[in-house]
Amino acid sequence: HHRACELRPILEDLDLFLDLHSASAPTPAFAVTNGVPAAEEIAERLDVPFVIRSWSDLADKVIIGFLGTKGVPSLSVECGSHDDPQTAAEAYRVATNFLRAAEVLGGDGEAARNGARSVRVVETISKPSPEFRFATSLSGFQRLEPGTLLGRDRVTEIRVSEGCYAVLPNEEVEVGEDVVYLAVDV
Repeated sequence: HHRACELRPILEDLDLFLDLHSASAPTPAFAVTNGVPAAEEIAERLDVPFVIRSWSDLADKVIIGFLGTKGVPSLSVECGSHDDPQTAAEAYRVATNFLRAAEVLGGDGEAARNGARSVRVVETISKPSPEFRFATSLSGFQRLEPGTLLGRDRVTEIRVSEGCYAVLPNEEVEVGEDVVYLAVDV
C-alpha cells in the first residue's frame, strides 16, 4: 500500500495499465477490468477464458480501481497459480496480446477476439473464524451449483444461493479477510 501511494503521481499520468498476477490456488487465466470502456475492449482481445467486468469495490483495494476513478483504462490479469510452471509463459502471452490490442506492438495480425466469458462478482465471502475450511478443495472459476456447501466452521455453514463461480479461493487468510469471491455470468 505504501509503495502504491509513492507511485501514485506516476500512475496518474498513464494512458493505459496492465497489472499481472499469479494466484494461490489453481485458476485459469482471467482478466479484471476497471470499467473504463477502452479497458473492456482490450480485455476482449487478451485471449483469456474469463473477464470480470468492473469489480465494484476495486477503487479502495487495487491500483486498477484507483486508475478507473481517473479514467485510465486498466486491467489486472491472473495468469495461473504461483506454483504452475506455465504461469510465466501465460503472463508473457497476455502481455504480448495486451500490447498488440493497445496498438503498441505489431506482429502477426491483431490480437483476436476470443469470446471470453463475461462475469461479475456478486458476493465477497470473508473468513468467519480461524476454524473455517472449504467443504472441498476449490480452484479458480470452479462452477458451484445452487445449494453447494462452500465451507464451514464449528458454528457456521456457508452455502451458495445461486449458480456461480469461485474466484480466487484462499482459506489461508486471516479472520475477516476475503476467503473467496462469487461471480455470475453477465
